[in-house]
Amino acid sequence: NIHPNPASSSLQVTFSGNIQNITLQITDMLGNTVKQSIIYNPTSIIDISDLSEGVYNISISTNGGVVNKRLVIVR
Repeated sequence: NIHPNPASSSLQVTFSGNIQNITLQITDMLGNTVKQSIIYNPTSIIDISDLSEGVYNISISTNGGVVNKRLVIVR
């Protein structure tokens, strides 16, 4: 689960189940990686205050596959 969306300065990512080997990648609409994190906790806060307003893609990679979400940043 990712919230809030739209977001302004931070993003909370919540997982249930096994949280080993989770990588979160945020890319802009051109496909450029603008932020990448490794998630170690079932609930993590990601600082996005350095990103510009706009629409981004979030890819969450685990041993079980990849989940893609869209993120809107507003100020």
